[in-house]
Amino acid sequence: VKTSLRDKRRKYEMICLGARNTHEKSCFVDLFSKKNSKIKIFSLDIAPYAPVDYHYDFANMPEDWASRFDVIYTNAPDHAFDFNSCITEWKRVLAHNGTIIIGISDINLQESDFQEIKGKQNLSPQDCILFRKEEVDNLFSESFSKVTYIERDAVAPASKKMNYNYWICEK
Repeated sequence: VKTSLRDKRRKYEMICLGARNTHEKSCFVDLFSKKNSKIKIFSLDIAPYAPVDYHYDFANMPEDWASRFDVIYTNAPDHAFDFNSCITEWKRVLAHNGTIIIGISDINLQESDFQEIKGKQNLSPQDCILFRKEEVDNLFSESFSKVTYIERDAVAPASKKMNYNYWICEK
């Protein structure tokens, strides 16, 4: 993200996608205000009741947003109706030399559970798409010029082990 925000004279824009409760936006506002950065941070969610700046499907944002955002953050791609369409859309609204930070949580399910859930039809916004790390690695490597992978362990309720994976992708 530092390389995306190098020019201290320029004003930057960031958007948090799938930010239903605006927690992520608040965290980034706090972080960047401490660093005295000139960055305007927005939030977006599809839910009409969410207290966000914009209400859109994050796979279908306004046409005039092309190359608008210097930084995009989301930890909600598992709620996307069509993840490949989201990646295409996120690249479209990402500025030249911009950075996307994508977090995906993945509980290590049994293969039969994974296939059953992955094959579910008629997804609603509350349903989650499940990913395999290799699938995401391949998609991001094909879509972005530079991809950095970070894994962080977290403990989920009921003591299930969860891997929370982050990909930092540069356009």
